Amino acid sequence: MTFFLIYYFTIPLVIIGYGFVFCKLVLNNNYKLFDLGFVGLIGFLSLYVVSNLFHFFFEISNFKILIIQIIGVIFFFYSFVTNQLKKIEIIKLIILGIFLLPLAIITESNEDFYHYYLPYMKYLESSKIIFGLVNINDTLAYTSNSLYDILILLKYPFVLKNSYSIPILIFYLFFLIFMLNKLLKTKDIFYFLIFILSLIAFSSLRDFGTSVPPQLILIICGVIIYECIMIGYNKKHISFLLCLLTLAVILRINSIIILPIFLLLIFYYYFKIPKYINENYILILSLFLIISLFIFKNIIQSGCIFYPIHNTCFTKLTWSIDEKIVIQKNKKLQADSKGWPFYAKKHFNIKDKYVWKNLKDDNFKTYSVYADTNPFFWIKYWIKDPNYKKIINLLALVLIINLLLLFKSKKITQPIFNYNNSKYHLLILFSFISCLLWFYLSPQIRYGGAFCFIFSFSVLFKYINNKIKRHIIVFNMIVLVLVALIYVEYKNINRILYNIENKLYNNYPWPNLYELKINEDFITDKKNNLIFNKRLYSKKLLFDNNSDYILMCGNIEFPCIPDGKEVCLGSKKKKYGYLIYNQRNNDTCYNFMNNNILY
Repeated sequence: MTFFLIYYFTIPLVIIGYGFVFCKLVLNNNYKLFDLGFVGLIGFLSLYVVSNLFHFFFEISNFKILIIQIIGVIFFFYSFVTNQLKKIEIIKLIILGIFLLPLAIITESNEDFYHYYLPYMKYLESSKIIFGLVNINDTLAYTSNSLYDILILLKYPFVLKNSYSIPILIFYLFFLIFMLNKLLKTKDIFYFLIFILSLIAFSSLRDFGTSVPPQLILIICGVIIYECIMIGYNKKHISFLLCLLTLAVILRINSIIILPIFLLLIFYYYFKIPKYINENYILILSLFLIISLFIFKNIIQSGCIFYPIHNTCFTKLTWSIDEKIVIQKNKKLQADSKGWPFYAKKHFNIKDKYVWKNLKDDNFKTYSVYADTNPFFWIKYWIKDPNYKKIINLLALVLIINLLLLFKSKKITQPIFNYNNSKYHLLILFSFISCLLWFYLSPQIRYGGAFCFIFSFSVLFKYINNKIKRHIIVFNMIVLVLVALIYVEYKNINRILYNIENKLYNNYPWPNLYELKINEDFITDKKNNLIFNKRLYSKKLLFDNNSDYILMCGNIEFPCIPDGKEVCLGSKKKKYGYLIYNQRNNDTCYNFMNNNILY
């Protein structure tokens, strides 16, 4: 436990250190002091750049990680002793860190960790960037793996094997610091609602994965846009916004659902764009280079700008994935988010938990066809997924919170501010357009829905509060925040005690560690002049679906290919010191993948 606490409270120093350097080098030096929450979040962006620049030329070894972490700590202490970080901010970091500690102690990592993310980090550790990585194992080429480009630099080298969930919680910690600062400064119901809804909605670390961090960033981006529209143009805030939007898109491409709200901001201040660019050209150029780095890496690894979005793929590149496969994969992901598994289960009377095969029948829509149907068709299957209930729960929660806030409130006879109703109307309208965009593209809460509804409901009820002209008592806010904190603490402490009592930990207080063994769970094999580890069927680390399954590569050294998927292995060549895997030119891989396109 001692080593766990040391790691938990020291790894934020590395992140803050790199965030501080980014702010000093890239942002305008007129900004003397930065919000610690913002600095921490930008630290993740800075580390993304460091990780990828290294990976273009080298594998990311333990020794390199150690050097990078030492430099980050030095940057932190320099910023601290030169008074460029407020001491009170560090105190908030410690207090909130103590509060979040029960969230950090989990038995299991995110369900996708051993399938996507750990194998991806094995690749980062084993090799510099590979052209056509997608033709070895396409699960390694998803753009959402970008978060683990960062997390690979935040493990304790030579010591820890399963500490990757902690930095994701630290990401959340910086978000809460940012929102808490806004709340303490303004005591405004808008920031209060976002803070308390976020506390309750994101109260389980195992559910975070790669989907929660970009949503936290989008919430902050929404807050900054809200301030710029309702309070007025602020060059510093615009700079913060552009940095965070860049990070959000890198972490998950469906962050584009914020586009309607961002376009509203441009509508209000388009005439200031030329002057802003002229005064902040270093920032604009830096963000352009970061996005270019992100895109360039994606093209090298998959032949696509954003894998697996098929219309962003360059099919003429020799190392690009087979176009038919990426189209099917994209359609499957879209169809699943819109309820296709429930549609298929009903039509074929399927009892299995998952439906992976591209089933065909008369008067039945394959997932390729289903993905392109209009919402009037698929909504009746989408609502069979309990996922939609989370939206109803958020609405019910915000209604209850508002009723409690109104307890003993007094009517304001002469409002302090002159609220601009037209701005609120537009902001509410465009925030719900963002929700519609989310609903059309990928209607799952984990794919941006939490951001959409937390932000939209907060803006809406802020406007309603202005209209009814009630003075919210600060004491009520304090009580409700304490109740939310107690709820989160009780929920997680109770979970920990239950897990201990039932002996569910095998690596306490770290998440359980599962190791696959050679000749039992995998063997060494060779094909197309490549020696690789073939994952065999065993009861360890698999998505079991009765007669079907998905084998996870877990801790197996790169390259690891699940049994059967070696038919997708591309031909290997080496040029200028870089490995290139070209796609296969027959339908063997496509036919295999069509039985389970998510494999």
